[in-house]
Amino acid sequence: MRSLFWLLAVFAAAVAVVILGRVDAGYALFVYPPYRVEMSMLFFGFATLAAFLLLYATLRLASHAIALPAYVRTWRARRRRERAQAALGAALQAYYEGRYARAEKEAAVAFESGPAPGLAALLAARAAHQLRDFERRASWLERADSAEPGLQAARLMTRAELALEERDFSAAREALHSLQSAGRRHIGTLRMLLRAERGAGAWDEVLRLATQLAKRDAIAPALAEEYKVQAMIELLRRSAADPGSFERRWRAMAASEQTHPRIAAAAARQATALGNAELAREIVERALGEEWSPALVAVYG
Repeated sequence: MRSLFWLLAVFAAAVAVVILGRVDAGYALFVYPPYRVEMSMLFFGFATLAAFLLLYATLRLASHAIALPAYVRTWRARRRRERAQAALGAALQAYYEGRYARAEKEAAVAFESGPAPGLAALLAARAAHQLRDFERRASWLERADSAEPGLQAARLMTRAELALEERDFSAAREALHSLQSAGRRHIGTLRMLLRAERGAGAWDEVLRLATQLAKRDAIAPALAEEYKVQAMIELLRRSAADPGSFERRWRAMAASEQTHPRIAAAAARQATALGNAELAREIVERALGEEWSPALVAVYG
């Protein structure tokens, strides 16, 4: 449509020039003693237009020549960004394909000239971790800390996940608690924190987190139940050093927890070991009143 408009405009201008050439009898006179130049008005118009176009083209050419260094710098920076983005994509593909050495190499290229050096450094750290090169992993994590301040949550999650894989539960807890103190309490964070607390033996926190995640339907109900039962049994075992503390913890449990076969069996064993036969009999009788459990039968035959 635009091409048709310009074609019509050119034809209209040609017609107008022909008509003007037939009816115009004027002329232009330039005098510079002893010289005298006389020309038709039509020729003068064409000469003026040609001079204007020539001057415009000269100025545009000069402008492009002056801006050429900045244009070359911009073009090179764009090419570097494009290569870095391609390298980041190749690093992600190689990482998910299990080619961790190539993933780290491509991530290093993306880190040097890419628009997201922090993400590239975190990916390189994960690749180095899979290669079990912990010195390079630490180096990449330090680079990620200084590359992009806005990636604090991603850095802490990465540190926690890598620490959990190495069963360094204290480091994982430290990173996740720092993340929670910043106000980020996502499902992924709570799941990882549950793993860290279980590994560290913080059973009060395991009980709290398992209950919280079960209410939010973030873990399977059977898994949440298993974690809670395990936490209660471990808490009873820890309080078994003091008979009074053990009985108070037992009395503080809900009725459904006291009649759970595994919890009741563990509590009965602990009460028996403490010499509190009356409490042990009460535990067993209450649990057997709810359900005849093989675990309880195994305690008292």
